[in-house]
Amino acid sequence: TYIDCPVSVEKHKNKWIYRAAIPWAELFGASRPVSEGYQVRFGVLLNDNDGDGRKYVEFCEGIASSSRPNTFINVTLDAKK
Repeated sequence: TYIDCPVSVEKHKNKWIYRAAIPWAELFGASRPVSEGYQVRFGVLLNDNDGDGRKYVEFCEGIASSSRPNTFINVTLDAKK
C-alpha cells in the first residue's frame, strides 16, 4: 500500500536514519482516537531490490520470515513537537 507522507533518509557518521511522518488515520483509521501516552506495537521492514535480489533491513523481527507481531516493541506516543 502506498501512503503519501513526508520521508527522509540521512547518513549520520556510520548510521543511516530513516524518518517517516505517517498519519495516524493511515495506520488505524480516522475513527481511532489519538492521545499522548497511547501505546502501539511497532515493527518496520525496509525492502531494497536494485535488480540483484531482495535485501531488507528489519527493526523488530516478525515481518520478513513470518508474521509474528508478538516480537514487535511497544511504542508510546508523545506530544507532537
